[in-house]
Amino acid sequence: MPKKNRPHWEVMSDDSFNKTLKLVIIILYSFAIISVASELMAGTWNDKPVMCAKEKEMMYTIQDKNEKLLFNAVQLAKVRSKEGLQEKPVMIPLQIYANIKTKTYTIVEFHPEHSIYCVVSYGTNLDFISPKQGDEL
Repeated sequence: MPKKNRPHWEVMSDDSFNKTLKLVIIILYSFAIISVASELMAGTWNDKPVMCAKEKEMMYTIQDKNEKLLFNAVQLAKVRSKEGLQEKPVMIPLQIYANIKTKTYTIVEFHPEHSIYCVVSYGTNLDFISPKQGDEL
């Protein structure tokens, strides 16, 4: 019985090296897709510049805009240390000031370790949204 010549693509598909190579390529593609997908879905910590000052200077700026204290809270915040961004959030006092007439606001956090106040956000066009009747706060 004569030996049948097969096309080269059939011969190559039977080659165990090619099967291994295909498996490696599939694994690498899968790893790349998973890596990219997880990066797209993961949030990242960014550095946002904040203005910090001692209490007297900070309160002068807030009083100059005639803003009044509306809220006190304790926030959980990531802070920097000498080693970089701390792994665990720390509890930092937060205050929200506003001037209802001029619609300005200032959000300030206090860092007790350094006795310093930092403006996290300030701005204009403050709009109070009243809850709908029946909605709970």
